[in-house]
Amino acid sequence: MLRRPPVTRRRPGLLGTAARTAVVAGTATATAGAVSGRQQRERQEAAQQRAAQQAVAAQRATVAPPSDTITPGVGAPASAPPAPGARSTATGTPAADAGRTAAPSDQTTQLRQLADLHAAGALTDAEFAAAKSRLLGL
Repeated sequence: MLRRPPVTRRRPGLLGTAARTAVVAGTATATAGAVSGRQQRERQEAAQQRAAQQAVAAQRATVAPPSDTITPGVGAPASAPPAPGARSTATGTPAADAGRTAAPSDQTTQLRQLADLHAAGALTDAEFAAAKSRLLGL
């Protein structure tokens, strides 16, 4: 009886090994590039969100009245002048009242802050136009 030769597995040759290595290396490079790109986009978005939040906080800080001021009718004589940043009955918003009596440099600063908020996406086009016209007294 004749015996069959045992079945042996042939290993890939030099060309096959090089091709497999190239495929593995290419896949690893593509995956690393995709992960790196995603992380970079996430960092940029987080930085933009922080900048927008800081701009909104800075805008609110310039509009909000200081907590240590006394407003007329609340612990102060009626003849006392209104506190800076207090709401007047004319427009109802401190930003608009401050814009009408503010020095040109203050208006420029406030316009820049509004533009920054608009650029950051915190204000819509309509809100930006309304705030700008109030600030300029138009």
